[in-house]
Amino acid sequence: MAGVMQFQEKASWIPLINAYYHVGLDGISLPLFLLMDFLGFLVVLISWKIDLRPREYFAWLLLLETSILGVFASLDVLLFFIFWEIEVIPMFFLISIWGAGRKEYSALKYVLYTLFGSAMMLAGILCLYFTTGSLSMVDIMQKGIGSYVAVVPTALMFFLLLGGFAVKLPVFPFHTWLPDAH
Repeated sequence: MAGVMQFQEKASWIPLINAYYHVGLDGISLPLFLLMDFLGFLVVLISWKIDLRPREYFAWLLLLETSILGVFASLDVLLFFIFWEIEVIPMFFLISIWGAGRKEYSALKYVLYTLFGSAMMLAGILCLYFTTGSLSMVDIMQKGIGSYVAVVPTALMFFLLLGGFAVKLPVFPFHTWLPDAH
């Protein structure tokens, strides 16, 4: 059932801003979490022929999978953002070392584009925090943004988050880093 959180863990993380290490799964994130587990297993099976620095390759691969699983499980907006940003580091090394073609160019283009998207996402998250006073996705989802006094215009929050996600997901025409990275 979507909206009902299961397998929750919650611990105070940054009390000054009321940020928590809060993870859990619901009816939408659980299938994505399981799919990522399955795909990670397939990637390990497919990668058995890696000869160039295999220990480092699999370490980066493990960090990448951990960060993506963290994105699907996080219930705190700041934790979500940090998991998503951790993913950039292993992707950079996987592309620049084990990639093909213009791998250094592709890795740098990937980092620069996603850095721009990250800046927009962070600005949107900060606007959301200053408006709601909360970083909890569950609290924001239950109360709705409309129930708060708008400190920051809702349209600004929307377009900052939309712009950040459009670059990072990627959405046409903000996806020009994708062909090079893949």
